[in-house]
Amino acid sequence: MFKKINLLTISTATALSLLLSFSTFAYELAVESGDGLAVESGDELAVESGDELSVESGDELADEAYSETATGMVEIVVQAICDGDKERHLGMHQRKIESDRYYEEKFTAFHEACNDSGVAEIEIESDFDDAVMQEQKRRYLINANIIMEDGAVYTTSIRVAWGSIQGPEGSEPVETWRLDGISRVQVPTLSEALSRN
Repeated sequence: MFKKINLLTISTATALSLLLSFSTFAYELAVESGDGLAVESGDELAVESGDELSVESGDELADEAYSETATGMVEIVVQAICDGDKERHLGMHQRKIESDRYYEEKFTAFHEACNDSGVAEIEIESDFDDAVMQEQKRRYLINANIIMEDGAVYTTSIRVAWGSIQGPEGSEPVETWRLDGISRVQVPTLSEALSRN
């Protein structure tokens, strides 16, 4: 009886050791290759944020593609589209995903709305605040309402993930939030039902 228990304990310890070694190897491989790491989570989101966003071309977010906070990615996405920078918007994604077949049309419509009236505020809905998301570092779906100065409301859902990105040449990879993509590249669309004009 004692030998069976001892053998089971040794087998379990060996299996756990191999699993830990493989996990460490996979992590190092992902960091070296520059791929982001993300853990799947079925969590939905809902935090109220009354942050205002400036969409002037000299804004500090103008060249940003990544964020230190999960909800900060919403502002960076909005800024890229308001700037009309499709390359930056598409480059924010952790992996290459296809654009919505109406991507060009939606991108242009939101870009023009930014130029015509500007962004008044962004309301973010999430089940977790940034502190919890930063601690757990998983994938999160963030819903947002972008309220324009003229009262029009645009809605979007983005999936963010924590992972490694390669910095400038010769620098070490940096861990940060970036877009993970849902199934298609998302662009805010006008919600006539929510619009306040």
